[in-house]
Amino acid sequence: MKCFISIGTGKPATEAFEENIFKFLGKTVVEIATETEATEKKFIRRWTEHYDNNRYFRFNVDRGLQTVGLEEYDKLGEIESAVEEYLTYVPQMLRVRDSVRNLLLKQSVYIEDFT
Repeated sequence: MKCFISIGTGKPATEAFEENIFKFLGKTVVEIATETEATEKKFIRRWTEHYDNNRYFRFNVDRGLQTVGLEEYDKLGEIESAVEEYLTYVPQMLRVRDSVRNLLLKQSVYIEDFT
């Protein structure tokens, strides 16, 4: 694998576990099942080489989307604002730059293969 890019939908807000078993089963278990941050950590542990060699990139807005659900695509202004703030943070800008460089290298390999 030359490059793997993962784009998240925003980090969720931290919430306490429900005390009531029915609320726990109805709400908390679903939230745990859809939690992708844990999946990312597992992926990086398993594929550390790809992460270290700039072949794995994860972009996930860390602030501003906690109250926006996946079905609320109509909150475009709020989403754009949070993404812009996230992408103007220098470390993220560098990761985007590195991912673009990686993709350009990948593209040039295909072009050379076909000539």
